[in-house]
Amino acid sequence: MIYTVFKELDYATNLNKGEWAQTDLGNAFRAAKVSKEDTFFDFRPYGPSNDAPASFISRPVFDNKGSFLGVLAFQMPVDRIDAVMAAHEGLGKSGETYLVGSDYLMRSSSRFRKESTILKVTVDTKQVIEAINGNTGSLIGSDYRGVEVLAAYKQIKFMNATWAVIGEIDQSEALKSISNLITITIVSLLVFVLAMCVIGFFVGRSITRPISSMTDVMTRLANNDFTMNIPGKGRMDEIGSMARAVSIFQENAKENERLREEQKDSAVQSEKARSEALQKMASTVEQQTKDVASRVSELAAETKLLAKGMGESSEAVFESAKGVKDASTAQLEQTRMIATATSELTSSIDEIGQQVSHAADITQRAVVNAQDSQKTILSLSDAVEVIGDVVGVIADIAEQTNLLALNATIEAARAGEAGKGFAVVASEVKNLAVQTAKSTEEISKQVHEVQNMTTKAVEAVGNITTTVEEINEVSSAIAAAIEEQS
Repeated sequence: MIYTVFKELDYATNLNKGEWAQTDLGNAFRAAKVSKEDTFFDFRPYGPSNDAPASFISRPVFDNKGSFLGVLAFQMPVDRIDAVMAAHEGLGKSGETYLVGSDYLMRSSSRFRKESTILKVTVDTKQVIEAINGNTGSLIGSDYRGVEVLAAYKQIKFMNATWAVIGEIDQSEALKSISNLITITIVSLLVFVLAMCVIGFFVGRSITRPISSMTDVMTRLANNDFTMNIPGKGRMDEIGSMARAVSIFQENAKENERLREEQKDSAVQSEKARSEALQKMASTVEQQTKDVASRVSELAAETKLLAKGMGESSEAVFESAKGVKDASTAQLEQTRMIATATSELTSSIDEIGQQVSHAADITQRAVVNAQDSQKTILSLSDAVEVIGDVVGVIADIAEQTNLLALNATIEAARAGEAGKGFAVVASEVKNLAVQTAKSTEEISKQVHEVQNMTTKAVEAVGNITTTVEEINEVSSAIAAAIEEQS
């Protein structure tokens, strides 16, 4: 070293082989000599300066011919760097900027320490790591003191060195102005809200009074009170429009109420007319049922009398037939006696003639009785046919009664609650009609049997009449023969 400003221990020493050859100054000399370019060696403790942090920039020197003459080395002054980094105008009481190397040791002194912190304080906070990694930004985090700060960071490269430049301010101080602003804002808002409340109170009263009145009107309308006057219809604002709309609603509600009353009256009249119709129908059904029952009773009595007459006629026919049989038997016996007592014929001829004449008279009477019985039975057959016709009429009436009962049931169902009583009457009438139909069917069966028996009786009486007439003819022939014998 041929020249130095401070003349420290390294002055006039050989930086290539001497005592301080392995210092960064010696390294800077050799690097510049070899590379023939500017070189930079970052801060490290420097022995000749009592191990104070020192960094060197070296440049090779050549003559006009390009021959190497030596190296010009510059030791970066720490105080100048600290002066730049310690400037804290606008950073308040806690703001600072500092440099950190890639080894995370500070390259400038801290504002908060009296002694130098270069190469003495390690700073590996998040903002330093982000900056060393080449990122630029800001964050809220802890600094090397453990204090919450607002930090901004950026990477800087100086020749072959990588540093992080960090700017920080305590969060409490940074947000103090914001807190003051928030306080002022809150107070201003409170004053503004209070003023708006006072204004809103008076404005609200001017709006809520007519709205409250309108609410009362709507409540009364909802309770079917349509007699009130609606205020505010003459206003030209929204309240007036609302009042006019409520007025239209009031008129419509009155009209609906009138229509409901008319419908109610119409329903009452319809119910009354329906009840009267059902009552009339029930009376008609009851009267027709009584008539049918009376007619059935009369027909039953007539049928009983006819049956009794048929019984008596049958007994008379039976007695007449029995008499004819007895007379015929006696005549046959007498004829046999005549055949066996021919020898006595002459002496008894008069008596036989009398007996034969008597038998002929009896036979003649039997014929007359048989004919009368036949006429009676025929009359009975005609009467039975009439009964059959009447039974048919009763069946038709029963069917009509059943239809009336069905109609009454339908009308009672339409009448709802008011027609329940008529439904019971209709059900009873229907049951009576069914019973009448069953009784009519039974009577029809009995009449049919009587008709069959009458037909058989007519045929039997006809046969008896024919037989008696034949006997009468035989008796007449016998009487004539006897007279000739006499």
